[in-house]
Amino acid sequence: DAKVHFARVSGDDILWRLTSMLHGRALKPAGPTNYAAGLEACWKEARSAPQMQEDMAMRIIFLSDGRPGDWTFKTVNWFQRTLLPAVKNLEVHTVGFGPDMSDFEVLQQMAQLGRGGFQVASLDQDQLRGAFTSIAASITSTRLRSTGTGTGTGTGAAPCSGPGTMGALQHRDLDFTAPLKPLEFCITGQKVQCTRTSYVWDATISYLVKEEEVNTNTIRRKQPHTKGNMRYVFAFNDACFPQTRMVAKETLLPKTDKDAELSFVKSSAVAAHYSERFRELTGASVQVVRCHLYEAVGPKHMLKNKLRFFCAEPFVPGVFVKWVGNFGYINSSSMSELPACFAHFTHAASAGQLMVSDIQGVSHDEGFTITDPQVLSQDQSFGRADLGKDGMNRFLEQHSCGEMCKHLGLDSAAMARLGGGRWHPPANPTPFPSRPKAVPPRLSPATPEESGHDQGRRCRPATLQGDRLMAQDLVGAVDGRQRRLLFVGECTMSFCVAAAKVVSSVDVMPWVASELVWPAHGDAALDRESNRQFCTHRGIRVIAEPVDARVLKHLPISDADGVIWAMPYPDAYSPHVAKPSYAVKQAMQELINGFVHAAAPLVRQSDGRISIIIMSQQHLTWKLRRDICVPSVGRFVPEMRVFSLAPFLDVGYRPRL
Repeated sequence: DAKVHFARVSGDDILWRLTSMLHGRALKPAGPTNYAAGLEACWKEARSAPQMQEDMAMRIIFLSDGRPGDWTFKTVNWFQRTLLPAVKNLEVHTVGFGPDMSDFEVLQQMAQLGRGGFQVASLDQDQLRGAFTSIAASITSTRLRSTGTGTGTGTGAAPCSGPGTMGALQHRDLDFTAPLKPLEFCITGQKVQCTRTSYVWDATISYLVKEEEVNTNTIRRKQPHTKGNMRYVFAFNDACFPQTRMVAKETLLPKTDKDAELSFVKSSAVAAHYSERFRELTGASVQVVRCHLYEAVGPKHMLKNKLRFFCAEPFVPGVFVKWVGNFGYINSSSMSELPACFAHFTHAASAGQLMVSDIQGVSHDEGFTITDPQVLSQDQSFGRADLGKDGMNRFLEQHSCGEMCKHLGLDSAAMARLGGGRWHPPANPTPFPSRPKAVPPRLSPATPEESGHDQGRRCRPATLQGDRLMAQDLVGAVDGRQRRLLFVGECTMSFCVAAAKVVSSVDVMPWVASELVWPAHGDAALDRESNRQFCTHRGIRVIAEPVDARVLKHLPISDADGVIWAMPYPDAYSPHVAKPSYAVKQAMQELINGFVHAAAPLVRQSDGRISIIIMSQQHLTWKLRRDICVPSVGRFVPEMRVFSLAPFLDVGYRPRL
């Protein structure tokens, strides 16, 4: 039996009690690994708290260091039919301790059925902290979705991948069974004679070519052990591959046909084709699991409610992770750079005709093994989840090119140099110099120094260390003349005044300063008036009426050398602001996008610059490195440059809160 040590107490009280129990050795490992008793204790707690069954959400965080001895079909059925329906908003998150990933298949099944996320912590304090950080992020995102205040996602469980999912369709409701043990093959189940057809993708004619068709005998378990957004997953054996552990995948829907199942095979074949080219160019190991189409050819009564067409492929052991979705989702973990680069590569290599998305699978020491990908295409010919150009555009909007994209010439600057021409692979490809080593996936938020230097590959730096923008390059004279500059968001005009002092010129400054709301009271108003007088003396025009940074066309400036927005800084001046916020990120992305659209017509078309001065943590958290296309003006390609505030601070500039 499981013992409930405390229930419905505050976080501080929990911490105090756990500390006391550990010091008194009231908690110590003992006995076999059984899950049912602990889960039943959670179920009893839920039943004893009626309010949980109404509005309050309940999250179970289940930790284990091994495979349970009591996880049978009966236990799984109780978990699925009794525990999960007991609370309306129940989520089950799981954490596995130890190096053997095969011990954690049950934990992954629990998290998948329980609408939660699975994390692994290999008996390491830092990984344990990362696992709980990821779970906290996932819980926070579901709270936001349930309250309608956001759509953030954590790394524990990827969200449904957009309009192509099957949530609105009626699914078959099947009972689940326990996963097979690591060395166990499916030797009991339903025997069905099938025709297995294998295909390859011919990119020269953009056609799926039949490679092999054979008759074979198969065995499939009667119940699935897990499912995805679109299909149930069954343990499976093919007599032609007696030593290969396989899985069969069958649609959630009540019926299917050959074309619908062939779309999954087609996506895998395309991904496999491009993975070979990707390996040649980068040396990175991106393997795609071979997927086959099966058609049951026995008498109809022998199928016993099984569908005639399904897919099957080799089983992939390990911790299953989704890195890229099919509608813009990109996992925030550091290990997502390579899969995201692969998706970007497929789009460029196919001249924008398709993109491999829904990239998911298992990481290993040299790269990744991908299973069940989804291809997006211009003509949406790859099945129900092919979201076409909308899905491709959504990915390109969210994706930030890293070093591997730059190695392939896929980054925004390289693509801009093509002038709209087609991308071609490097003439003399060399292996990527530093392939990322795979580690158990977990959330590892970057914490760059305020200098702006990158903190490793996960930051996806936009420039090399030491690539700095000097104050004179931003506001100083050019070709013997003062730059024509527009400052927005000036508040007290502190940055504009400091810039004029840094320039140290006696010339009239052809600058314009504006703000959405000028301060009217207090010290800020006094500073503003003093700075206004300074600006007037230096010839800087101050716009008296409110100016929205997203509406600038009415301002008295054109053919400007630059438009500058010095934002508030969450640094030592206001450390509490530095906490990442999805709502703030989304708002700032929209605000900055609007600002660039408004400023673009005002700058010189040949060498005009739009500058946004922010802290490095803001840049990383808000994910601002993306191209912005302005109609009738052109494409603005972002550059990230390290910029020191020291010269401005020396002349009295103070960032506002």
